[in-house]
Amino acid sequence: MTVVIAGGGDNAYRLASSLAREEDVFVVVPTETERGRFEHLDLQTTVGPVASRATLKHVGLSDDDTFIACADSDERNIIACLAARGQSMAKTYCFIAQNQHHESFHDPEQVTLAAIIDYLIWPQWSLAREIARIVLEPRALDVENFHRGRIWLMEYRLPRDSRLRGRTLGEAPLPRNVLVVSRVRNGKLVVPRGQDRLEAGDKVLFMGRRTALRKVAKRFFAAPETVVRSVTIIGGGRTGRLLASELTQGLWPEVRLIEASRRRCEDIAGQVGRATVFCGDGTDLKVLEEIGVERSDALVAMAGNDQTNLLCSLIAKQLGIPKVVTGVNQDASSALFERVGIDVTLNARAAAIAEVLHEIRAPRLKYRASLEGGRAEVVEVTLPPDFQTRRLREMDMPTGVIVGAVLRQVNTIVPGGGDEVRPGDRLLVVTTAEAADTVGPAFGLMPEAD
Repeated sequence: MTVVIAGGGDNAYRLASSLAREEDVFVVVPTETERGRFEHLDLQTTVGPVASRATLKHVGLSDDDTFIACADSDERNIIACLAARGQSMAKTYCFIAQNQHHESFHDPEQVTLAAIIDYLIWPQWSLAREIARIVLEPRALDVENFHRGRIWLMEYRLPRDSRLRGRTLGEAPLPRNVLVVSRVRNGKLVVPRGQDRLEAGDKVLFMGRRTALRKVAKRFFAAPETVVRSVTIIGGGRTGRLLASELTQGLWPEVRLIEASRRRCEDIAGQVGRATVFCGDGTDLKVLEEIGVERSDALVAMAGNDQTNLLCSLIAKQLGIPKVVTGVNQDASSALFERVGIDVTLNARAAAIAEVLHEIRAPRLKYRASLEGGRAEVVEVTLPPDFQTRRLREMDMPTGVIVGAVLRQVNTIVPGGGDEVRPGDRLLVVTTAEAADTVGPAFGLMPEAD
């Protein structure tokens, strides 16, 4: 199989650099200038229009290949997928940034896009939904839910006075129906075992039922039970607008959106639900005080570049805002921001890239979520009919892999070592990125059976 990547920007480069070590990769770039950034990678490149059939014929796209359109233009990516599908039955991935294309893809009366695109990737929308979940859950650093809320995942940073500090996981007084599925210490993520100890400053990821996780939040992280009533968003770009619309779908919270560009303020006024739009500089203390930003329960910095986002976030921390979520564009920014005390850093591109990489590398496993910037992920495994029923403790589980939940018809099980897994069970598995390719074989799914 060859992976053909159409585009010369950051998305294309990150995909190419990740895939070139294990796949045959062919990158189509629009100009000779963009070709240079790929020269040190073990792959082939060609220059030409990404939507040209002549270019794709030169590449030699075949039915067994994968085609990823990730240029900066939605229309160019869609036309490129159309050209690729006209050339072959290659699996197609299309990056978009505009709402109308997402709506067209999911419109049952318009079958064109769904016929030519196998996977539609919209990083800004995915990021906005993720931020909304995190913002609305006090104290949590990450929040996901699966299968319409049957299972939840929440991440917290362990305080110095926590009763979990210094205890092994086997000794931790956790409520029933909760598991610790990963921890991050000094930037290193591991899937812990029963004898591992938790320390102050660890970021700890719990998986379980919603009611049990509420007990964890209240008992160990002093999370209040009151709803989040006020959120401020700095930056009216695509992600900021999508987030405002997402947050204003319910009764709470009250949402303020601050945008520096007066022209953009006028343009977005009708695109942000019931959010109130303010025109001003999100780094100007006078502006923030006039708006009353210090009364916010959470602030989200999405101002466009990492330096501005960092400054907005530091000001928010100084104002005493309980939760600060910051968008980052550069990979190196996340670690720096965390070192200076920013609660949550999120990168839209990283999560989107992780999703595409998973689908290419492990097609038998259903991708459910990316964790810690792609260092871990949640996948779903359906056990095959010939799987031999046995207890989890009897399985030779790969390092870096843990079963967080078992979905069996209408039953939801947060398992311990004594619980059985049976043919037909759907397992929610947390795995480090390095161990992802061991998950399928561990449960009897062979790569060649795709």
